[in-house]
Amino acid sequence: MGRLGLLGLVLAAALAVGLGFRIESTARSNLLQGRASILAQVVADLPISDFSFAPESPQFGQISEEVEHRLLGGETVRVKMWAPDGTIIYSDAEALIGEQFELHSDLIAGLAGEFSHKTADVDGASNVFDREFGRLIEFYLPVRDDSGSVIGVLEVYERSAPLDQSLSEIRSDVWWSVGIGLTALVALALAVGVSTARSYNRSRRQAEELAISITRAREGERSRLVNALHDDVSQPLYRILFGLQGCRHRVSDPAVSDEMVRLEGLTREIESRIRSELRRLHGSVVEETGLQVALSELVDTARRETDLEISLDVDDSSDLRSEAGSAVYRSIQESLFNIRRHAGASAVSIAVTTDNSTMVAIVSDNGVGWNGNEGIGLVTTRQILQSVRGDLKIRLRRPRGTTVRITVPTEAVPT
Repeated sequence: MGRLGLLGLVLAAALAVGLGFRIESTARSNLLQGRASILAQVVADLPISDFSFAPESPQFGQISEEVEHRLLGGETVRVKMWAPDGTIIYSDAEALIGEQFELHSDLIAGLAGEFSHKTADVDGASNVFDREFGRLIEFYLPVRDDSGSVIGVLEVYERSAPLDQSLSEIRSDVWWSVGIGLTALVALALAVGVSTARSYNRSRRQAEELAISITRAREGERSRLVNALHDDVSQPLYRILFGLQGCRHRVSDPAVSDEMVRLEGLTREIESRIRSELRRLHGSVVEETGLQVALSELVDTARRETDLEISLDVDDSSDLRSEAGSAVYRSIQESLFNIRRHAGASAVSIAVTTDNSTMVAIVSDNGVGWNGNEGIGLVTTRQILQSVRGDLKIRLRRPRGTTVRITVPTEAVPT
């Protein structure tokens, strides 16, 4: 699974968990609001014309009967009616009737016409008879007269356990659903990840097979070019050289003879250059001259053709004439090519050392840094190194540049 896929999975999980908490919170709010609406309807039906009644008045008896019949019992355990001056004018706890207390913020809001509810705080002086009921929820419901004016507040206490039980069931259903959804999401993501990985591996194998085919075709073309240069160019050059030498001995004009000598030298120079290129194309330059000389020639060529400042350090123990040395040479050659083509560097350092039967070559530049993509050249270079049990690693340098580390066991191919 890629980084974007993993990020999407994390975001989806976070969203699902957030929705789970949101649903639970919304369910609690809706349950309380529904209960408040029922209580508000009960309050609207109470036979209250004003709050001036006394305990012995008929209105008090009617209110008491309605409260006991329609409110008390079940979830509701306490009812209080508050006058605007903080006097409790009715309560099922008769000892509170007529007592006056300081109005708190919820009562003040109720007198202003606001419905509210909260978890009860039973530490106040007016709650001395409420503490025996355990955890409670209290509702504050404005009481209005026939004209619609708020004349008091009805405070209703209900047990929290039934609400908690309902919320527990909702919570269980919600988190089971979230868990199942997340499990399905993870399973889907894993399935997609596995499918993507298989597709990637298949594409990579195809790319590697293509790279191998290209390498074989390139090696075949290299062999054809070597044979063509050797048979069709080098040998005719030798015939030209021999012809010039033969003709020079037959001419008496010194000027012609000198010109033919010059042409002989030019022919030898061309043949020498072709022979050098043949060695390079054939890949035998390391076996013929040793790694140190071959790299020196490679670096000299790069210096002539570019403005790069290149330092080269090859210790004596690394001056091999072997397939391992050729693999290192090819790898450094590819690294220099990539630096010239992509890095935009001004300086390159090449160091080759051998220790404990392992040759290590480090190629560092101060360019823009490797972008992480491996082209055919790097793929081929890895295959060449793997053929001699070698390896290649690339890492970015700080503050800029790239380092290529090439390793091969010197005993991979006998010298």
